[in-house]
Amino acid sequence: MEVSVKVLPKLKIASVIGKAVWDQRGDIRDVISIGKLVRENDGPKEVEHIVSTMNKYDGEIKEQLCWNCLDNSQ
Repeated sequence: MEVSVKVLPKLKIASVIGKAVWDQRGDIRDVISIGKLVRENDGPKEVEHIVSTMNKYDGEIKEQLCWNCLDNSQ
């Protein structure tokens, strides 16, 4: 979480972002992505919503990539 504060020094809720990402088994790339999406006046609820949305679509993207790899190998 300390890393998120160093990576996102302008955001007051950087530690909230770091904790939310850490709880979801994310990495620093997720922290940076969320930092770009969060607005100055967003709070923990908005951060959680962004994290859950990213996790939802991240799984779908990985699944599509996996299927595309199988289709290309045949």
